[in-house]
Amino acid sequence: MENRAKTDNRIYSFDLLRIGCAYLVILMHTTAQVLYAIPMEQTGTFRWLFPLLCNSLTHCSVPLFVMLSGALFLKKDGNADPKRLFFHSTLRILVLYFLWAFVYAFLSLLRSGEPLSHLGDAFTNAPYHLWYLPMVVGLYLLTPLINTFLAAADEKKLRYALLLFLICTIGFGTLLALPLPTFAVRLLSVRHETWILGYLGYYLLGYYLRNYPLQDGTFSMLRLAAALSLLLGFGGTHLLSVSQGQLNVALIDSFSLLTLLVSAYLFALVCRHSDYAPRTQRGKRFLRGLSADTLGIYIFHLAFLSFLPLTLLFPEVYYPVIGKSAATIYSCALPVYALLIYAAGALLSALLRRIPKAGRYLC
Repeated sequence: MENRAKTDNRIYSFDLLRIGCAYLVILMHTTAQVLYAIPMEQTGTFRWLFPLLCNSLTHCSVPLFVMLSGALFLKKDGNADPKRLFFHSTLRILVLYFLWAFVYAFLSLLRSGEPLSHLGDAFTNAPYHLWYLPMVVGLYLLTPLINTFLAAADEKKLRYALLLFLICTIGFGTLLALPLPTFAVRLLSVRHETWILGYLGYYLLGYYLRNYPLQDGTFSMLRLAAALSLLLGFGGTHLLSVSQGQLNVALIDSFSLLTLLVSAYLFALVCRHSDYAPRTQRGKRFLRGLSADTLGIYIFHLAFLSFLPLTLLFPEVYYPVIGKSAATIYSCALPVYALLIYAAGALLSALLRRIPKAGRYLC
């Protein structure tokens, strides 16, 4: 198996991770729509708890995407060519951001019936999920400088940078999720994630976990911590939401300790299986193709989610037809809806990517 994986120098376990993370992002947004629509008086019911459980499992997706980029782009030899990095990766992401922000703005005006003269305002209020693209652009632009640091830094200095990330970003983010006095909340709320490293910390963590494998004992402890984090994330988010009278996912936000532990474990697990490769060439082509479609899936999924009939997302409309018990069971179909949206996004992405020359600038 190891020889097959190294024949084309591709890490297929990273493809699997990218494919899985794209699905988790869709599931996160699908379940969030339902959770925000459920009255708080029903927070103790299955139709609240099951979507919340699904949602609590998904918040590691964005950190894992960033860690994956760090593992692939950051090099200790510092050989990243800034010119090639800009024209091959950064420019493409910028084009995608402006193109699809404009498309989403146009679609929102059509849906709302507002005049096209409001297109500029709609464009500046780009859909919330597109924030990821300019953030990645910033990481790509910093990559040559980070590689210079990595070329001179030993493992101890890299651990120091990650410690700053843990204390000043993850620490503050976790504290903000807890019930604190007003003065403490105001102190910590000054954009805590930008104080030291922000997502750059996850970028470095991806590089670290790939190049400095965890020892078996450390890995086992991290696995236990990740399992406990999932339980605490689900239970804590439920209690926080009930106490505040609205959905509150701060405890499982990207910059919380619970999400960091889950993300680090999953990425370390994938790195331990970096020798994986499908047995057949057809399997390899399938993984490569679906992995290449994940960016398009990420961009398109909100459009599919926004234009799906509400009757497919909110089971209460079926109460008069199929009864309350059946409608409750129907809530379990949310992961299936996310899978359908995933498939639709993959199909659209595959079609657009095959347009000669322009395809890579469409998705």
